[in-house]
Amino acid sequence: MDPAFRKPVVGLVAGGALAALGPVIGLFATVLSLQRAFGAVAAIDPSRKATVLAESISEAMTWTAVGLGAGVVGMLVVLAAVLLLVRAAPAGARPAPGPPEPPGGAP
Repeated sequence: MDPAFRKPVVGLVAGGALAALGPVIGLFATVLSLQRAFGAVAAIDPSRKATVLAESISEAMTWTAVGLGAGVVGMLVVLAAVLLLVRAAPAGARPAPGPPEPPGGAP
């Protein structure tokens, strides 16, 4: 593989994996946090239930935000890798600027 393409390809793979898995892992952590929250509420003094539930839901939403943030970072890495690939491509391999030609050529 041409060394000019190595970093962008690694960026595409790593960024794609992060973009795909970040939100899924964040969702999984959110569900686990909510399960723990409702388990804790069931076994606590009724006067503290609202406080414990609010803190636990706050933790769960933090995991949701972390997962979504990881997905956004992954997409930015993919975008940067695509831009590097376009820059590293030979001039003849790049599409010409302007509107595409109609099928069958010009009339």
